[in-house]
Amino acid sequence: MNNQTAYALLWRSVLMLGLLLLAVAPSHAANMIGLSLMDASDGDVVRIEVDQITSFERFELDGPPRLLIKLKDTTVGRSVHDVQATGDGVRSVKAGMDGTTALIELTLSERLPFRIEQKLNALLIRFSAASPTTMDGAQVTDVRVLDRDDVTELVLSGQNMNANYNVFLTENRQQLILDMWGARSALPKEFYEYAAQRIRNVVVGQSDDRLRIIVGLIPTASMQQQVEAKANQLIIRLGKVSASNSVVAQVVESIDFEPENQNARVIVRTSSTEPVIRVHEENDNVIIDVQHMTLAKGLE
Repeated sequence: MNNQTAYALLWRSVLMLGLLLLAVAPSHAANMIGLSLMDASDGDVVRIEVDQITSFERFELDGPPRLLIKLKDTTVGRSVHDVQATGDGVRSVKAGMDGTTALIELTLSERLPFRIEQKLNALLIRFSAASPTTMDGAQVTDVRVLDRDDVTELVLSGQNMNANYNVFLTENRQQLILDMWGARSALPKEFYEYAAQRIRNVVVGQSDDRLRIIVGLIPTASMQQQVEAKANQLIIRLGKVSASNSVVAQVVESIDFEPENQNARVIVRTSSTEPVIRVHEENDNVIIDVQHMTLAKGLE
């Protein structure tokens, strides 16, 4: 082999090594540098800025309505901050990380049509205007669980909390379900876990006609129930609950039986909005005790 051939082979090897190193070198991750919300009555606009073009995925979620944007191989810059808004439409915009993927979660007042535009290094998410807020149904904005002596309270705060609702026990008294008809959730998440005397967890679910709140219970010997509903707060009390002292006679107004598939419901309607009820079993019978009440005429 002459010197010319040796040099040619050497240069060819160096060139191939350079190409190999270039192929395996990691690409520079994009960086999210801006996050903003233009809150407008004719439709909100969310702007996500990155320092270079990157691919993204979108997911529509429920309970409450949300839009999740995933930016692959993207980091969230220190200058990026969460955005909170008031009114209908986009309620909040939050950014976080999942491994090497940036997550942007948009919480909405309701499901809204939208379109995503990519302009240079920015994503523009344009939403249609939200429908006017109606004051008929409740809107839940906060949930808390408190232990007060021998009573555990589930406290739901918001607007119109004394609107139409039903409460019933299922799963052998292991579960309490609160249906709020025409209500909406503005809660930041769907699942809450607690270390309380009588409540294990709370799950929030949204459908077109109602908000359903499922409460996982820890049954105890004293498991009376009471619901107190006011304009801005609904409280469900569990445990040794005492009936409020009232000079007005309280009456059980109606008792209805409603079969539903393989299950059935007994619906007791009272003149009081805060009855104290105890449900228990005795000799294969389900006993419903309503404290300090009499039966309306015709129910005896």
